[in-house]
Amino acid sequence: MDFLLDILSTNKDKNNCFFLIVGSGTEFIKIKNWFDKNRIMNALLVQKLPKDEYDALVNACDVGLIFLDPRFTIPNYPSRLLPYLEKKMPVLASTDVNTDIGKIAEENKYGFWCKNGDLEKFNYYVDYYINNPHIIHEMGHNGYSFLHDNYTVNHTYNIIIKHFV
Repeated sequence: MDFLLDILSTNKDKNNCFFLIVGSGTEFIKIKNWFDKNRIMNALLVQKLPKDEYDALVNACDVGLIFLDPRFTIPNYPSRLLPYLEKKMPVLASTDVNTDIGKIAEENKYGFWCKNGDLEKFNYYVDYYINNPHIIHEMGHNGYSFLHDNYTVNHTYNIIIKHFV
């Protein structure tokens, strides 16, 4: 979460972007204390929301952020990606090097990836999204198509059944 706080700090003076952080994980108190101390105007921390309220909030966002701890040594695939794709939102993933979520997002043109901790590259992508708003719509549709082509129950069923036939 230190990387997230670095991102918020380096982007605090931007008036053309807003960061919304939702969650109640183990680092919530640390992040809340940072928010209380820094009182930045272009970010908000929300502890937790019921699913319907979270989904409504996601509808109001432009880009979904995904952070995974850089110390992970086995691939992880966070479930929060699915609502982003469903809502036609591109992603900006900042993960460990073992997780392929960013590679998949870039290969399928629905998002960007940087290694967790690469502040320069992360901020480059933030600025890229800000300065190229048309790409948000295009990448969002790419993600939605990818979701329906790869992550539906029917698709998963067919993959599993191939191993038994």
